[in-house]
Amino acid sequence: MASNFAIARTSREVNDSLTKLATGKRINRAADDPAGMTAVEAMNAQERTLQKQIKNLDFQRIQLDAREGGESAFAEAYLELQSLVVTAANSGALSTEEREALQVQLDGTLQGMQYVANTTNFRGQQLFSGRNIFLEGSITEVVDGQPVTYSLKDLQRGGKLNLVNGDMALAQKVVDAAQKGSSGRRAAIGNATRDIESQQRVLMVELENLTGAKSQIEDTDYAAETSTLVRAQLLQQSSIATREIAINLQRDTVLSLLEGVKR
Repeated sequence: MASNFAIARTSREVNDSLTKLATGKRINRAADDPAGMTAVEAMNAQERTLQKQIKNLDFQRIQLDAREGGESAFAEAYLELQSLVVTAANSGALSTEEREALQVQLDGTLQGMQYVANTTNFRGQQLFSGRNIFLEGSITEVVDGQPVTYSLKDLQRGGKLNLVNGDMALAQKVVDAAQKGSSGRRAAIGNATRDIESQQRVLMVELENLTGAKSQIEDTDYAAETSTLVRAQLLQQSSIATREIAINLQRDTVLSLLEGVKR
């Protein structure tokens, strides 16, 4: 009986060690370490929370990158508008037909910018929803004692600041104001991106530390567990050998008794 119990116990120890070595986990069931299992489960929940936060921040960062791409396109368009206005301001060197051609280009550029604002999206979400390009570059000037507001819409054909016969000095001010607005938006995106990346770094360090702490509790120490396995296997073999010896002794004893009875 004692040898059978020893064999069962050592067999369990061998199987436990083999499981720990195979899974790489010191805790595979609550019985392995109840307190450790509780701690690991709490860490797993915390780990999932951190991973979700990092994923959400990454989504925001990518979305900001997409917005930055759109703003870069607007910045290039503003440079084009500025070039057209500067060219049109050289009134003495241009014919009416040439100024009309510049106006066509300007109108096309503004329409293209509005198209980008209306259609640019990130995973189905409009990035510039509600943005009206024609209202950008807003400035207020005093005309005949009254405040008058101008914006990019006034640079269109028929507007007060059109390239054919409009006020080019004011047109330049409007374009400059629009460019400053675009630069400000890009700067804000850059600051927001840096903030997100900073938060991600903090969370990544926290996640790394948490993973390391969990590993200390949960993961198998291969050197120690291999030694435990070898010890358990030796004890198992010894228990089996002891049982065999006991069985043989018992058999010999029975045979001796039978022979004595025969005599």
